Amino acid sequence: MRQAEIAILQYILAYKDARDTVRGIEKWWLPQSRPYSVADVETALQNLVELNLIQMWEPAAAEPVYGRAAEDSHPIEEYLRHYEQQPAAAEVSSEYPSTTLQSPASSQHQSATEAAGPCHRSNH
Repeated sequence: MRQAEIAILQYILAYKDARDTVRGIEKWWLPQSRPYSVADVETALQNLVELNLIQMWEPAAAEPVYGRAAEDSHPIEEYLRHYEQQPAAAEVSSEYPSTTLQSPASSQHQSATEAAGPCHRSNH
């Protein structure tokens, strides 16, 4: 579970404007070499929302969308630093760009919020 959280946060640091549904995150954000169940991804996302590291939006007529909670990447970097010191995190870290990379100017994946329209912030 913790590895899914780490992979999600590494992706968000690399692509700061990325937003997607649980299924989109499972398919596009996480390494395919280590399959995660949708339930594992949902649990990881809920944990990260509770820690205020990511945000969940609930579009009026669509699935919830997850993405970066704030412009400040410091809390995410601190969280990753803490867990990257543990041996299990090392295999995930090598599959994504370094957390110090800047986000690309153009998005490689259309955000789910662009496709879903206006969203409202969840109080969950």
